[in-house]
Amino acid sequence: MEFVRQTIEINGCNLGLARGGKGAPLLYLHGPDGLGEWPVILDTLAERFDVIVPDHPGFGGSEAPAWIDDVSDVAYCYLDAIEALGLSGV
Repeated sequence: MEFVRQTIEINGCNLGLARGGKGAPLLYLHGPDGLGEWPVILDTLAERFDVIVPDHPGFGGSEAPAWIDDVSDVAYCYLDAIEALGLSGV
């Protein structure tokens, strides 16, 4: 499955992500060490879902904005990303 890289703007921060597949949206958040190598499970999930794989702020293709001080700020960033991607209410 081919994933397409894109960038969305969240509160002045560029958030990089990869997106691929078809079906209901599935947001995949990587662990604290970053994504590392591409997990094969993402290709499998993309067979049935629209898989969205953002780089956490400060990782990969995402900027590290000054307004992120703790994990609650990251959570709010993702709530804004869900809205920007049109996923709220899905």
